[in-house]
Amino acid sequence: MTTLANGQAHVDGFVQDATNFYWTNGDLVTMSKSGGTITTIKTGVAALGMAVDANNVYWSDPNSLTVNSVPISGGTVTKLATTPYYPGAIAVDSTNVYYSTSGNGVFKVPIGGGSTTVLATTFGQSRTLATDGVYLYWADEGMGHLYRVLCAGGPLTTLSSAGASRILLKGPTIYWTPEVNNSNSFESTPVGGGGDTFLAQVGKGTPYGLAVENSVAYIASADGNVYSILYVF
Repeated sequence: MTTLANGQAHVDGFVQDATNFYWTNGDLVTMSKSGGTITTIKTGVAALGMAVDANNVYWSDPNSLTVNSVPISGGTVTKLATTPYYPGAIAVDSTNVYYSTSGNGVFKVPIGGGSTTVLATTFGQSRTLATDGVYLYWADEGMGHLYRVLCAGGPLTTLSSAGASRILLKGPTIYWTPEVNNSNSFESTPVGGGGDTFLAQVGKGTPYGLAVENSVAYIASADGNVYSILYVF
């Protein structure tokens, strides 16, 4: 296990693109996947959920109850949606930004802002969302279930009830870390369901963020460190 970044006050909303990691530690920051200097994109950012595409970083702000975006290189923040409920997880595809709210549901809004559509009603906090452009996947932390629903809308399917919290979609597999105060594990479930697989034990604190690339899993822990774990995916 290798520590890539340390001394963070906290690590929230951990996401990745082809070359960099992004998270918040009181500010919105980025760092190369190979490690090195941590660069600030925007100061004073509070985020529970984050997503990134080729142009922007997206996040949910629990203080202003908004969903926002900012260019990866920094610049003006765009408010995409406002919710009366506590916003959580974020995901993005080529047309929509998806977000959850605590104890209320999962929604989508056009990538440039506009009218919000309800995709599902749930009862707990969803810490991360993932999409393959056809389905939207998330874990309901209050219930400990892993779900999917069509991005166009439709019935809800339960894939796992093993306590998933933070998730990451890679090919036919959903990788996940457990609910807060559950265990420090790293596990996986097929996108169609069919059973959970334990992969590794992680750090000394609850895993709060997750990224997977090639044969390496990167996990941000509540102990203030970012770990990498070699694994054959």
